[in-house]
Amino acid sequence: MTSAYNLIQRMLDHLRFDMTPDELEPYIAQLDRTPQEAEFDRQMLSAFGPDRTPNVDAMTKLRRRRSVRQMMDRIKSVTAYLAQATVMPQAKLDSLMSGTLANLAEVRMKLSKFGNTILRRWQKMSRPQREVLLLKAKPNMYRQSGGYIREADKSWAHDIRHRDLYLLPWLNVEVLAKDASLLPALMHYRSSFSPCDFAEFDHQQIDYSFRLDMLALEYNPHCVTMQGQNFGKLVHWDTDAFHRADMTSFARALLTFDAQHTLSTFLANAITLMMNQSSGLWQESGQFKLHDLVQNSVLSSSKLITVTTFSGTPFSAPPSFDIDSIVDALLGRLRAAEDDLWLLQTDAVVAHDHISRMNGSLVDTLPENGSTDTNDVKLVRRMMLAVSMVEDWQYVLDEATISQATISAGRCNVNLGQALPKAYADALAILEWVLQKHLETLASNVGLLMISSGAFNKFVSWAESDQYVIGATHKELLKDPVFFHLIHIRTYHEDNSLPLSFHIQQLGEHLEKATAKDSARIDSLLWNIVEDVAVVYDALTAVRLHRPRAPIPAGMTSPLEMVKSSRGPSRHDQLVAYEWAETTGSQAMIEFVKRNVLQMKIHLTHIAGPPESHPYNDLKDTLKKFLSLPCPSGKTTIETLVALDRSNYALRMFWINVEEWRFNQFKTMPSSAEELEYYQGRIFDGLMPSTGHPWPLERRRLLDEIMIKECAHALRQVDKVSLPETPPQTVWGEGKASSEPVAAPKNKIRVRESTYGHSNEAAEPEIEIEKKAQVCIKVGQTAMIVFTRMFKPAPEQVETRWTDFASAMADAGFSILPGGGSAVSFRKVATRETIVFHRPHPSPNIAPIVLRKMGKRLTKWFQYGPETFVEEKGGE
Repeated sequence: MTSAYNLIQRMLDHLRFDMTPDELEPYIAQLDRTPQEAEFDRQMLSAFGPDRTPNVDAMTKLRRRRSVRQMMDRIKSVTAYLAQATVMPQAKLDSLMSGTLANLAEVRMKLSKFGNTILRRWQKMSRPQREVLLLKAKPNMYRQSGGYIREADKSWAHDIRHRDLYLLPWLNVEVLAKDASLLPALMHYRSSFSPCDFAEFDHQQIDYSFRLDMLALEYNPHCVTMQGQNFGKLVHWDTDAFHRADMTSFARALLTFDAQHTLSTFLANAITLMMNQSSGLWQESGQFKLHDLVQNSVLSSSKLITVTTFSGTPFSAPPSFDIDSIVDALLGRLRAAEDDLWLLQTDAVVAHDHISRMNGSLVDTLPENGSTDTNDVKLVRRMMLAVSMVEDWQYVLDEATISQATISAGRCNVNLGQALPKAYADALAILEWVLQKHLETLASNVGLLMISSGAFNKFVSWAESDQYVIGATHKELLKDPVFFHLIHIRTYHEDNSLPLSFHIQQLGEHLEKATAKDSARIDSLLWNIVEDVAVVYDALTAVRLHRPRAPIPAGMTSPLEMVKSSRGPSRHDQLVAYEWAETTGSQAMIEFVKRNVLQMKIHLTHIAGPPESHPYNDLKDTLKKFLSLPCPSGKTTIETLVALDRSNYALRMFWINVEEWRFNQFKTMPSSAEELEYYQGRIFDGLMPSTGHPWPLERRRLLDEIMIKECAHALRQVDKVSLPETPPQTVWGEGKASSEPVAAPKNKIRVRESTYGHSNEAAEPEIEIEKKAQVCIKVGQTAMIVFTRMFKPAPEQVETRWTDFASAMADAGFSILPGGGSAVSFRKVATRETIVFHRPHPSPNIAPIVLRKMGKRLTKWFQYGPETFVEEKGGE
């Protein structure tokens, strides 16, 4: 009989890691195995194809060799397991489930009686004391956050000691000991819901470890039901039920049940150790304080282990699908992108700062085959990124809104264990596809901003005129966590990458304790895109966790990807996509393909090409003109007024050029009247600001301040003029005093036309300032300082604490509603209008340029300005 070891060696000799099931059969037949053993061989041997091997980072080859060594080493232990196993598969599942239920019942009982006391004592412990208790409750708990990365290249024998790390990758001493709110929240939610409720979430957490073969597996030809009354029961294979995710393989189910049992055992041990900290009887205190803790907003902040808005976290309630929340989050990101674009269109200072981030970057360093035109195009690309982001978010939101209508109407017809209604399933599949493609676009934008920043040149170099390469080993990358996590976000692939939430969380944790120089490498624009990635990934995860599942149809990706090709959507490509949509028999799919074709035409206007034929070539001259002008300073001088006028005029000319450029692009496309109407509503209406341009108002304020300053100077000059003494009166009665006032020295402000370099029409904004009755808002002294810095920045600008800004907004009549990640909603109590700002990360302070942007957004949405706020005196 041929040994399994020899079979593996033969496969290695033939260098075949991508064998199909049919190609495996001759090898399996040589083993002369029983039917059960043959099924195990099929599953084991087919597990090492390319889809199970990472291929996007420096660990590829090492992990591939490790997978082979693991397989050869493990074959002996698994064969011994098959021969010695005495516990039936169903009994093993039932044993784990009963143990989990017993542990959670114990935790639930103790929390109901002593929850407040347990919470208080845990929070009073120091961090070292918490660490000691955690290690007593679970001695083999991984100590540090990010164990995945640290153990990725270790041998399989070492991996066995960290099996629980791969079952529960988010569970570690560092995180639980650092934040005293997390462990009580974990106890509360796990004991308040059944293991079935958390099954999908726990099943998802081991996905990466399972795909990369980090865990020893046990095989069985049966599957396991993962929901409903038959949760945890062995069943026979059913294709439809498997695709709906009603069931999973025995190996995956056993790992999920093992993870739940391991976690429940730890929680039971931890709560017992907490109660044993003091002698004597405990008095029942209830758990209302624990309820208050888990219900308030602190648990949805960015300090959680994963950045998850909808799909849940280990320290929150089990995931639930809420299409309304998804649409609201996508709308929030669109509004933020629109505001960012509006600021680039209307504020010369913001635009200069935006471009200046590229100084010293890779794109600022010419490759051997490069030219000045190459860099000019890249400067335009950075500006136009804001345009493409608005267009992409608008498309995603439109598709999500269409899916929302279908899903909301069909909710009542959705039942576990049954197929979804056709329209409902199509809506979910379309939404998943759109989110998946938008996630790829955002990841690409992360890479674009990395090479547009001088902070990441250490590991990146030019390979060709418009391509860059990363020259570093895995260990070298680990020494630079910021670059490591960003590049893994850029190269993310769901088949062989860690979850994006892991990299985002690890990046946030590093930045919290990083030096100011290290954290400053991520500017606000880059961090905003990272948060965009988090929101889309959360929404995508929520869709994929929907039960019953509605996966993307197998034939959907191919025709739509053809439309997205860089050569453009040819007529043939469109026909292929339309024909595929017709085969589905779904009107929703047909309409979606039409919308997707239109969106791809818009997308192609931003596709990169050779510098000599790049679409942005026509825009570089007006941008260079803007960048050649000095940026306005914060000084109250004529020079500042001149710089303000000239730079804002040049910026306006650039965006007018963009508008004309886009019109000419679409005019040359063979488009129907319907398509032209779509482009008009999507593009041209959003390119120029839809609200009043702030330049005239800012100019008027600056001019008034200059006049006030000059008048004050003139009055000081009057005081210095020595007037002749009045002669003593020698005649009784009224004398005739001169009625002519003493003339003060003239101080006239003159601004010559030639100073601007343009005509008078160019220097003076054409937009009239609309006179509105200003509402006066009385605020305290601290709030007044914040708003003064926001609307009247001094030349010597300083940072503002986020807590001071939040207090100032509350003082001005806003309620504060923390949201997911760093997003914080400020709702005007009087009108219920809401604006979202993001907490600065990782520094707790707001940079002057960011505070300026926030002030401009308040002006845009609420018409606030420097005259709006007055300091409230103590007696008022």
